[in-house]
Amino acid sequence: MTLARHGRAPSLRAEPFVGPSPRRLVAFVVVMVSCLFAHRAEAESSRARTIVLESVVGERSANMTATLAPLIDALEGYGFAARPATIQSVLGPRVARPGVLDQGKTTADIAQQIEAGLSAFSSGRFQESEDALTIAVKLIKRNPGLWVLSGSNANLTFNAVVKLALAQGKNGHVPESFETMMDYLRMSNIPISRLDYGRDGEKLYKGAQKQAQPMGRGTLLINVSDNRAVVFVEGQFRGIGKVAQGDLIPGLRHMFVQVGPDARQYVVEIRPDSETTVDIDWQVDSSLTLGESYAGVAFANEIERAKEGIYARGVARACGCEKIIMVGTIRLDGHLEVIGTVYPVNGAAPWSATVPVSEGERGLRSLARFLYDGTSRGDLNVRSNAPGARAPKQMQRPHLSVSSTIVLGAGVAAVGGGIGTYVLSKDDDHTMPTFNDHKGPAVDVVIASSPVLATGIYLSLRDTTSASRLASAALGLGATSLVLGSFLFFTDQDGAARLEPDKYVREYYRDSATSGLVIGAAGVALTGVGAWLWYRGGDRKSNATTLTAASEHGRTLGSLVPAVSVGPALRLLSVSGSF
Repeated sequence: MTLARHGRAPSLRAEPFVGPSPRRLVAFVVVMVSCLFAHRAEAESSRARTIVLESVVGERSANMTATLAPLIDALEGYGFAARPATIQSVLGPRVARPGVLDQGKTTADIAQQIEAGLSAFSSGRFQESEDALTIAVKLIKRNPGLWVLSGSNANLTFNAVVKLALAQGKNGHVPESFETMMDYLRMSNIPISRLDYGRDGEKLYKGAQKQAQPMGRGTLLINVSDNRAVVFVEGQFRGIGKVAQGDLIPGLRHMFVQVGPDARQYVVEIRPDSETTVDIDWQVDSSLTLGESYAGVAFANEIERAKEGIYARGVARACGCEKIIMVGTIRLDGHLEVIGTVYPVNGAAPWSATVPVSEGERGLRSLARFLYDGTSRGDLNVRSNAPGARAPKQMQRPHLSVSSTIVLGAGVAAVGGGIGTYVLSKDDDHTMPTFNDHKGPAVDVVIASSPVLATGIYLSLRDTTSASRLASAALGLGATSLVLGSFLFFTDQDGAARLEPDKYVREYYRDSATSGLVIGAAGVALTGVGAWLWYRGGDRKSNATTLTAASEHGRTLGSLVPAVSVGPALRLLSVSGSF
């Protein structure tokens, strides 16, 4: 705003309202985003070391991934490790994985890939050889169930690894070449001779040996609960039931364990001058599948599934988790329902609930909230009759988190205080010495604090309702825009500056009616969209086919990033992101 001072010629030009500076608005947005991240960090810290597994009876259905996708996404949003990649990162390399990760591949495919790489090397096409052999070695490590059971494949593996190291050296990839040769030393103690691999092969082998000498040595002890287990380390048969290996070069080791038709693979790290012990509970590991698309426990029938709690707690103890969440499908009275159960590893009673698949995304989000904190909603069937199942009483009512309360309270206080100050303040008077400019700053406060109010409403809806991110954002922005638009419309001041004897009075200094109408109209539209999205998520009946289609089209709720659009007469909070 421009102030008229004594000794300065008054201007009769009507001046538009100028709000807070962009720097001040940016500061408010930074605070708002910080509150969002603090809210997320608070949530994640309270749910550390909790993983989500599918409970599967018999053969897993083809549409199971699509059916459970909204539930898995919601549980990930609450901070649980629900997707295979997240579970892998939480549990580390020692988690059991299937013996064959690349379904559809065969032993012949791997052998053909190796042959292509060796043939290219012999012809001097070293880059082509490196590319082919890199894929081949990766296939061997990912699919030991296809490769290691045939003893004749060991020599082929050694040859592929050594030729890969040589090809990398020929292509100038020296660090990679040394590391590949170190992998060879970890899997075999057979020396490389100049007769078989030439002077370059012998030189590379001796260089790797020299590099490995000062690294120290470690010991690996493997104990499998089933004494029928056949154990391989780096593709080499090492024993049945128990294995003890010493004088090992530090680094990662790939293990493969098979009992009858069941097989699992592991990755362990050997540390210098220390003993690495791997205890495998085969009853647990053989039932656990951590694949590329899902992680779960498979049961032969519903009778076996009754032991789900035993398996869940066994997995939790083996993985060092605080609790396990089991999710799956079950038929109740002829209706397909999704069931979720929380099993604390400390032996506390589990809690469980089901929701019909027909309830769609909103029902699955309600189930996710129940598994998160025990909050029960009308579309859930809480299985209070299940043995020991209960929802903690202190978690029955929706509640605001600390960060949501702070943000919402700050927004309401700032906006309400600004409106109250405007109403109670005297009319602005820009003449001296009776200068009074309280209404203008009050308008600045209302505009600048509107992002905080919108964020507080968004966080509150997320905490206390099952509204989606998009619906909560639309409702938060809509409600705030309605308040802000109404305020700007009713604080518009029309008229013109005028001169009185020895006095300058400015009556027309805030042209905010148009901005208020635009923001208010946007608020009505956003509120309507938010209400419709909430209603659609709650009352729309979706079958498994609908869920499948939604998943196939990749419809997921993404991140929410606040932004502010700044114009000469309009300050409007907007939201950008992927929805």
